[in-house]
Amino acid sequence: MKIARAEVFAYRLRLDSPIPLRGRDLPERTGLLLRLESESGRQSWGEAAPLPGFSRETVAACRRKLEEALAALRSLEGGAERDSIRGLRAFRGPIAHSASYFAVESAWRRLQAEDHGVSPWHDKAPDRAPIIQLNALLAGTEERILARAQEAATQGYRAVKLKVGRDRMTDDIRVVRAVREAIGPGVALRLDANQAWSIEDAVLFGKAVAASDIAYIEEPCQQFGDLPAFRLRTGIPYAIDESIFTVHDMLRGRGKTPLPERALAGIVQEAEALVWKPTLVHTPTLGDLLFHDVAQGQSSRIVISAAFESGVGTAALANYAAMFASPDTPAGLDTYTWIAPDILRERLPLQGGAADLNAINAAAETVDTDRLTRVWAL
Repeated sequence: MKIARAEVFAYRLRLDSPIPLRGRDLPERTGLLLRLESESGRQSWGEAAPLPGFSRETVAACRRKLEEALAALRSLEGGAERDSIRGLRAFRGPIAHSASYFAVESAWRRLQAEDHGVSPWHDKAPDRAPIIQLNALLAGTEERILARAQEAATQGYRAVKLKVGRDRMTDDIRVVRAVREAIGPGVALRLDANQAWSIEDAVLFGKAVAASDIAYIEEPCQQFGDLPAFRLRTGIPYAIDESIFTVHDMLRGRGKTPLPERALAGIVQEAEALVWKPTLVHTPTLGDLLFHDVAQGQSSRIVISAAFESGVGTAALANYAAMFASPDTPAGLDTYTWIAPDILRERLPLQGGAADLNAINAAAETVDTDRLTRVWAL
């Protein structure tokens, strides 16, 4: 397949309500979209949207990487094959190019799929049904959290996710118990502490909510090495999220890690889930490393999670969920509710506990270029 044209656009979206991020409110979302066009006239979109305070790259850095990568991709002699982007010089080296690599990879996969007449997730999961399960995100005031929890239970969600570690621990404990009562016993309750506590405080919290049947808690401890002790002392499974950077370095055999490799491998194997945000942490080989070396035959499971992307990036993540996650593992795409209005003319159909990938991909094609500013073309 030969790339005939490549373009990069900038977007800026004012949000209906600010996004709460590590003690600050983000009033708008900015990022870049790329558009690829093949010689046959087919088009696909990708998104690079670094999240302030979380990403290791800026929008300006993303633009430079996209321009370099797309120029190289278009100039490949005889057209580019399925794995061509892995060899692009632009994405060699540090993990700091995650957002731009995700944009190119997701657009490239989509264009390749279009050219072959298959679904975007076909090469990883050819027999996969076009349905993914969704996780509901509980956020805001306690009143809003409980109202959303009750709504999610009636809409068929199999899992909900609640942030903890932001307020007083007694308040967190009370809300966790109230949410469990609101959703009933049939819905999984996931918690996310974002490395809020020391091991002693994490254990104190865990013991207080253990009776609420917690599916897992993401990153309860400030120190990565304390995670097994937390599970042993509370009985609550843990998930790895922020520490996916550490997991990446371990799997690649690169960089300094805080513990010996055997100890790190044990922590990964014991984790109930690896919560992977490809827009924040991604490299040309990370997906395969996670999929083959961690997910298959071990207790860990991949949970694809969003980071407040627009409809283009969120649709790509829905396809990643089909490629890398189990069919019964709900994906964390509910940050999309903050993106209103979107850069799509048709919003992604992500209401309810399950979503149709074909409908998602159709909506993702309705990019409104009037809401974009073209910044580069080749």
